[in-house]
Amino acid sequence: MKTPIINKKYNIYGALGALAFFFLISGIAFAGHKIALSPFDSKDIYTSPDGKFRAVTVQKDEETIETYITDENGRTIVKPHAGSFVSWSPNSSKTLVFLSDIQNPKGREVYILGIDGSYENSGLPIGTISAAYSTVNSDIAYSRTEKGTDNSNLYVRDVKGEDQLILKGDNNILTWLSWSPQGNKILFMQSDLLIRPGKQSLWIMDADGSNKEKITSVDWDYPAVWSPDSTRIAFANAGDIWEYRTQDRTLIRLTNQEMYKSAIHPEYSPDGKTITYIAKSRYTEDRISIDSSQPQDINDPISDPITPVSVVASSTLDNNVSSPEATTSSSIESQSIN
Repeated sequence: MKTPIINKKYNIYGALGALAFFFLISGIAFAGHKIALSPFDSKDIYTSPDGKFRAVTVQKDEETIETYITDENGRTIVKPHAGSFVSWSPNSSKTLVFLSDIQNPKGREVYILGIDGSYENSGLPIGTISAAYSTVNSDIAYSRTEKGTDNSNLYVRDVKGEDQLILKGDNNILTWLSWSPQGNKILFMQSDLLIRPGKQSLWIMDADGSNKEKITSVDWDYPAVWSPDSTRIAFANAGDIWEYRTQDRTLIRLTNQEMYKSAIHPEYSPDGKTITYIAKSRYTEDRISIDSSQPQDINDPISDPITPVSVVASSTLDNNVSSPEATTSSSIESQSIN
């Protein structure tokens, strides 16, 4: 799972995966043990804000997507439950998981999976595809698709359960919501309804939906993440890890992956000093940590058409970067990312 799944083609290895799953995971071990996986399963790991837990989403096919929770040593503390990860709570006590309309007869919904093993409906409306707890209060931001479509609008639900529309999708999918650590900004990804390459982008706005700003065009894949002090945003794009500096609005490429290997799934350490990402090739996955205070030794900007369009900036260790042409608009429209 790399985005909350709305529509996705079946894995061509589905039959083999199902067979391997029967033999390899028939004896799932729960608390204190590791989950056995088929080599054909897709697995994504999301670290809790305090760094003590991992939410692991495993996808076997379009219908079988589950999330379980481990401790920092990989020992399972919560058995698998239906749904794909979308967000951790700020206190690391629970996660939000998304169930597609293929998995759930009632339609698209978000459930709460706690580190205590609890699993319950979030109470958010049918059609919700992504949600995130506020980092400073009891508000929840969520993205809800309109009935029968993938067009989605963003809302905030307060502690009283009252909903406020903060952004209309205007024939776009809005997902992977994330509040800044200070709780005053919301980060999200946008795509056209067909999820076409080149029609996907990363945005930031105030918590009330005002001051919307397009950061860059981006591969719609793993979620972007905030640094603990809200001054930086890390994301994967075109095979590398990039960082957006919010104070001077610059984009910097932090990695320069070799051919046939991609850098994906960045995460900041709790102190913000390092970024851990996965360097993935066809046969291997390596977790790598880099110093987030300095970009890596990179010679030239890449020119891939999916590369961020607001700036194509790379840097050597002298941190010589250029400022992007930040795109700010009063409303988000389909043509704004064309």
